[in-house]
Amino acid sequence: MNNTEKYRILDATQLKLIAMVCMLIDHVGDFFPNRIWMKAVGRIAMPLFSFMISEGYYYTHDKMNYLKRMLIFALISELPFDLFVYGRLNWNHQNIMFTFAICIIALFIRDRIVEKKNDYTGLILGNLAALFTGVMFTLLLRTDYFFYPVLLILLFYHFRDYPHLVKNAIILVFQVATRNVGHYIFGALSVIPLVLYNGKKGKGYKYLFYAFYPGHFLLLYLIRLLIVK
Repeated sequence: MNNTEKYRILDATQLKLIAMVCMLIDHVGDFFPNRIWMKAVGRIAMPLFSFMISEGYYYTHDKMNYLKRMLIFALISELPFDLFVYGRLNWNHQNIMFTFAICIIALFIRDRIVEKKNDYTGLILGNLAALFTGVMFTLLLRTDYFFYPVLLILLFYHFRDYPHLVKNAIILVFQVATRNVGHYIFGALSVIPLVLYNGKKGKGYKYLFYAFYPGHFLLLYLIRLLIVK
């Protein structure tokens, strides 16, 4: 075991749990007037979830089923998401599960082109096609975070076989360069748990995030109704 591996103590399940806690803190922050630190903590969640989408797509044996599952829970999550964010149904802003579903489609397109060409040109064309697909559909459907997760997931996926510290340094530079306004810069802190990731699955809890995402929106919306009353 080298000097870096002994510090890699977090598995995939623990990364998801950290992301979920950060997301919950972010959204609970909407109940408080001085919540800047809670919103800052919340910026850590999306990069971690994006990384897990990249990993999930790479390891899944049934990519089409992975996409279907994401789309089903995106549809389930839309009403709780809209109720919490807007207090009503809003077709102008879709939840992030739709964004992640688009990312999965983009990765699928990338892989098909890369496999067909099987050369450096195919790699470039595959990445460009994936990027175009992701950007176009996230903007068209107005999904949460728009195309930023597309960029992040493509980077995670493209550099996944690079040395552990190198690929995380690339992700850190990308986040600092692109998300450096206000509390968004704190998203770069997601690199800390990513550096500690050991590549293991952990206990899994396959449907935990899928259920937690709409569930926490619905619960917080109901709590808000009680507070208002």
